[in-house]
Amino acid sequence: MEKFWIEGEYVAEKNNSSECSDCNRYFMKMYSKKNWNDRCTRCAQTIIDCDPGYVQYKGGAMKLITSTFICPAKKCSARNLSFEDFITGNCCPKGFIKSAEDHFNITDEYQLLEKANQLFKDSTDKQHSSLAEIFNAKKVEKEAQEKLIAARKEVMINERKYESLADQSKIYKRFAEVAMSMISTAVARKENSDDTKACKICFENYDSGTKIESTLHCGHRSCLKCLNDLSLKTCPICRKEFTKDQIIKLY
Repeated sequence: MEKFWIEGEYVAEKNNSSECSDCNRYFMKMYSKKNWNDRCTRCAQTIIDCDPGYVQYKGGAMKLITSTFICPAKKCSARNLSFEDFITGNCCPKGFIKSAEDHFNITDEYQLLEKANQLFKDSTDKQHSSLAEIFNAKKVEKEAQEKLIAARKEVMINERKYESLADQSKIYKRFAEVAMSMISTAVARKENSDDTKACKICFENYDSGTKIESTLHCGHRSCLKCLNDLSLKTCPICRKEFTKDQIIKLY
């Protein structure tokens, strides 16, 4: 009922509520915070938005006022009217007419009834529309939460997959290192036997086909096929790295 207010002169008992300290009016709900005088929503927001010095007052809450009021027309003895009773003039005929004139500029009871019914219908329609918007917003929020949960599950699955592949890579790398070490040991044994006519990797004799005797820049020899097929391009004897372009065929 933010569009309705009561001037301070009509208050009977404040009852722990007070008028807005800026516009001196009572509203159905007032912005209240410790160490700050009550204010209506409009005045409180204006201060918070416009004066950086009042930033510390953010965080207050809206509260229903408990003040009571006298007759709107000041014609009857009523002194305990609630906010709604005062606005609707629910105390005496003169109070009702005065309230209708103040808020709707209408003095005829039947015109007021028609006007009130129309306003009630409009307000109800707006409530239904607002409720539908809330429902749609909650539906969008739920869908977003479901997508977020699905995305988090996908991240967890991929993280586990990555860790598993990383572990496998370590094992494969270790296999390659062990294999290379074994080859180096076998080659060393072969070299010690002074067998210079055989490849130091496959131990087969050199030929003019695929087993062409080849050497690396480090001087160690093996057949062309074995050197090309090595997954880790390091010399099986001294472990020095090389590229295919650095393999020299010996005819």
